Amino acid sequence: LQIEFDPFIHTVTDSYSGKQSNYKMRNVISTLKGKGSHSDITFIVCAHYDSFAGLSAGWMWNWGSLPAPGADDNASGTAVLIELARILSQYDFDFTIKFIAFTGEELGMFGSKDYAKKASSRGQKIAGVINIDMIGFDPNELDIDIITNYDSEWLAYAIEHNRREFGIKLAVNKIIDPKMIYSDHSSFWKFGYNAILVNEGIKERQSEINHTADDTIDKLTPELIYETAKLIISTIARLADPISEGDNEINADLAIDIDPYCKSLILEPQTPIKLKATIKNLGDEDANNITIQIWLIPSESWLQPKLIKEIKSDIKSKMSQTINETIKLHNWGDYQVIIRVNPNFSIFESNYLNNVAVALISISSEYGISDLAIYPNPVYINKKAEVNIRYRLSNNAKVVVNILDIAGNLIFEKEFSAGENGGHIGPNNIIRWDTQPTNDHNKSIASGIYICQAIAEYPNGERRSVSKKLALIR
Repeated sequence: LQIEFDPFIHTVTDSYSGKQSNYKMRNVISTLKGKGSHSDITFIVCAHYDSFAGLSAGWMWNWGSLPAPGADDNASGTAVLIELARILSQYDFDFTIKFIAFTGEELGMFGSKDYAKKASSRGQKIAGVINIDMIGFDPNELDIDIITNYDSEWLAYAIEHNRREFGIKLAVNKIIDPKMIYSDHSSFWKFGYNAILVNEGIKERQSEINHTADDTIDKLTPELIYETAKLIISTIARLADPISEGDNEINADLAIDIDPYCKSLILEPQTPIKLKATIKNLGDEDANNITIQIWLIPSESWLQPKLIKEIKSDIKSKMSQTINETIKLHNWGDYQVIIRVNPNFSIFESNYLNNVAVALISISSEYGISDLAIYPNPVYINKKAEVNIRYRLSNNAKVVVNILDIAGNLIFEKEFSAGENGGHIGPNNIIRWDTQPTNDHNKSIASGIYICQAIAEYPNGERRSVSKKLALIR
């Protein structure tokens, strides 16, 4: 193992005086260098080593002297991390493994944010990240939650695959929640890396000992820590692909490559889009009954991804298969089509970086603005009243949103630059109006019918507009 400090400077600005102070913080990194053809790709197992007792009486004023034992949060995760490093360092692996103890998680994931940002800037290839945070307390059944986003779901499947294969006495709950950003895994999500959180269970996080001086070792459930450690060590060992003497076979490795023509398209609405991709089996064994999924990521950020098609296929070792699919998109906007191979991890793979292909599709026309929506409508005026305005653009354009009274007098006006929120191609959501006149917030607005108007101006001077009535009631 190569062990090192990973120092960085964290700057804090005093909210009252504006004075800045710099603090040196350190992550601790142990690296087990891979010895195979994938040594340039890294699996990371991490846990934060700082603790916090902010719910203890008097913590705000005496935090420097009050105890913050953090047995569950997160000595439990750090202990498992150290044990993983101890055991796995006795073996050789195809992939590189890094064991990272992050600092500053309780204060805002400072350590992992710094590491993930630097990793992205230097182009580090990270196959996946397993973040261990609070796996020591469970007064009920022995179970853990695996928190993942859509892209990282394969890691959760890998853990469940190993739990079944090795008969580990632990229930696993897979939870897809991209909004669960309150631990170090989310720092990697921000830069597009696959990462999951292993946790004792969201319901247990609300325990009375959390973030208090009572988070001590006598409150823990040793069997939960033991079974979780077995599960993570077996998973990361399998993923990193152990190398033994005389063993030249590699784990199954399915890869997908989308046709270069499909990778970035700009088309008119309703144009048939012909998608073509090639799936290869790079491994030494046949891949039978594998799943291939084609997903559409809508231009509307508030909509869920849509499964367009699912295919089952057999691909022999060292062979390939081509898939073709034609789709049509009707509305202006930027879309993604994502093709995933083996998304449910029915075949165990180490290298999942090549299992996903993405096509970027921009549906546009020269000039246009449409789909103006206003809600609520009618709106009842009070101190908390707010009108939300949404529309769709055929291309990037400068947009002016006006609210006019029935006589044509301007009540509200807001301008949005081309390409920015409010002026970019596709749906623009959400422009808000607090029902107060633009130039006089002390003046009350009367009940009545008003006109909401959105005007798009394109670079060559062409203008398009759309309008809708709005009712205000006092």
